[in-house]
Amino acid sequence: MAIYRGSGGSGDATNDASISAVTALTIRAEDSRDAAASSAGAASGSASAAAASEAGVDADRVAAETAKTAAQTAKTAAETAKTASETAKTAAELAETNADDSAIAAAASASSITGAVTASANSATAANNSAIASAASAVTSGTQATTATTQAGISTTKAGEANDSAIAAAASASSITGAVTASAASADAAAASYDTFDDRYLGAKSSSPSVDNDGDALITGAQYFDTTANEQRVYTGSIWKATGSAVNGTTSREVYTATSGQTTYAIVYDAGFVDVYQNGVKLQTATDFTATSGTNIVLAVGAVTGDIIDIVAYSAFAVANTYTKTEADSKFAADVEGGAPDSVYLTAQNYNGGNP
Repeated sequence: MAIYRGSGGSGDATNDASISAVTALTIRAEDSRDAAASSAGAASGSASAAAASEAGVDADRVAAETAKTAAQTAKTAAETAKTASETAKTAAELAETNADDSAIAAAASASSITGAVTASANSATAANNSAIASAASAVTSGTQATTATTQAGISTTKAGEANDSAIAAAASASSITGAVTASAASADAAAASYDTFDDRYLGAKSSSPSVDNDGDALITGAQYFDTTANEQRVYTGSIWKATGSAVNGTTSREVYTATSGQTTYAIVYDAGFVDVYQNGVKLQTATDFTATSGTNIVLAVGAVTGDIIDIVAYSAFAVANTYTKTEADSKFAADVEGGAPDSVYLTAQNYNGGNP
């Protein structure tokens, strides 16, 4: 707001109006005072004229008295105007004081406004800087948004690929589960097969076993390799027997010169297929000696020093596609040329009806 600063200064509408009113009242009071003074002078002149012309007519006296009254009235008015002028002066002085206070307040307000303007300018600068930064940030955000859109597209593609991979993995997992189940079943079957094999083929042992490798009862047909007799043996359901001949070839012979009282002599043989001679005399099986182990011959009575113990082991074998005597007689009797069906021929010279 503008402040009244006296003559020539600018002021605001309210203070200017107040001062103008006071000035008007002062001027009016001064005019009234001047008029009153003029009236008083006129009255005084009239009074002098009236006094000089005491002989004036009554009308003039009345006029003089009227003029006196008017003068008195004018004096009163002048005094009233003086009082009003003094009041106006006091009001003007108060208005000036108020104007000074207003000027001080206005100066303070102006200083405050200047600070506010400065702060406002600073705020405007900061706002401008913030606007510039916001614009830059908007550009960056736009770039980032574009990048994010691109990345979102890539992520969508990757998500699709991941989903396809997940589906493939699920199918693979299902296939693997099936394979694992099949593998487990195969492993169980293999274990069962091995157990069956292990129950039948007992491996190498130094003596005939009484139970299988699991500690269970022996099954018929179970086999093992006897490392002592150096032969393969099979279980018949009651005893162990060599699967083939222990003798390599057709026969095996061991000859010993006995020591005093010696009863045991080592030789590999098949039980029931061995002959023992003492000093050239054949000994009787189960009476003169025992031959059941397949590795040793044990005499019933110890030999004398220097006795010759001769042991002959025979290879045991089975001949395939053979005939019994009955089968052979029937076969050959029916095939003899020229012979009767019931004929008995004892020698080859009777074949074909011819002579030797």
